Amino acid sequence: MRRPLAGLAAGAAAVAGMLLAAACGGSGSGAPSLSTPLLRVLGRVAATATTRTYVSFDDTSGLTALVGKNTFTGYGSLLFLGAPELGQSALVLDNGVALPDADYTVSAGLPPRTVSLVAGGQSSDKIDTALTKLGWTSRNGVLVAPPLGALAGNTAPLLAEAMAQARTDGADLAYGQQSASLADVGHPSGATLAWDPIIGAVAGCLGDVVAATIVTTFPPNPGGITPSGVAVGIRRPGTKTDTPHAAVCAAFPDDATANRYAGKVRDQLAHGVSARTASPYSSMLTHPAVTVVGGGEHLVSLQADTPDRPGLVLSLALHHDLPELNCGNPLRLACTSAGLIFGNYSPPG
Repeated sequence: MRRPLAGLAAGAAAVAGMLLAAACGGSGSGAPSLSTPLLRVLGRVAATATTRTYVSFDDTSGLTALVGKNTFTGYGSLLFLGAPELGQSALVLDNGVALPDADYTVSAGLPPRTVSLVAGGQSSDKIDTALTKLGWTSRNGVLVAPPLGALAGNTAPLLAEAMAQARTDGADLAYGQQSASLADVGHPSGATLAWDPIIGAVAGCLGDVVAATIVTTFPPNPGGITPSGVAVGIRRPGTKTDTPHAAVCAAFPDDATANRYAGKVRDQLAHGVSARTASPYSSMLTHPAVTVVGGGEHLVSLQADTPDRPGLVLSLALHHDLPELNCGNPLRLACTSAGLIFGNYSPPG
């Protein structure tokens, strides 16, 4: 069943004012109102030079309400985007983490400083018992993983690398890699990512999404267009049979660059092809609408249906293959440092 999208272009223009308000809120006039799960999640992650580089999020409870706790196809493929390593290890290891019972998961930062939060639905006793059985030890209230060489198999070392340190807090679990700071998630002191000018702006621009990634680190791109930040997400569907609807929001240093990008994206959507698959963007991203939102971070919004699968836009972003934000070379899969975050993780959908 296809979700009605009649008048999408007009709708995008109509909501531009709302997006502009959110964008301006993240650009010096105060944080955007925490009106969506993504923005509320960002309010639980400290704004640091580390955390602002990369963010991944899924609205776990929203997705399980849609598809159930044991469905990992369709919209279920978006589950645990904010905690992919735990999702994989749970298939073969009892780590005590009840991911399907979480309210949401979120990860921030790049290796070896990635820090994550599994919010809600967790039992500290079960997690402590399971990790202790696997070899974790308690130090000053933090569970610390054993040396990687002490763990057998392929999955346990992956879990130990991602969860080098873990802290339970009521129904929440904070965990991170070896160099991460657990103080950055849960109930951080000081400014959070919801207040970060660029991240708050692009997250507010996405609207109500059930899964998203945000990147703010890019290599120099001579002759091309380098954004200040890019967020991609999947809008909340009404039913599990709705056609997936993707949102891409990019911030730029000035209006001229934003307008140039918008023009190039429109051309790519009409005539461009994927660098990885050679598939036309017009068949992958249907019923598109490109809106120059503006605001203090000079935002541009792209919305489109992705009838192929819900996670298509996340896969395009992971492989740097979004219209006008691609490497131009299918072999350059790590042309932004965010590519390192996924390791062996396969993109959803």
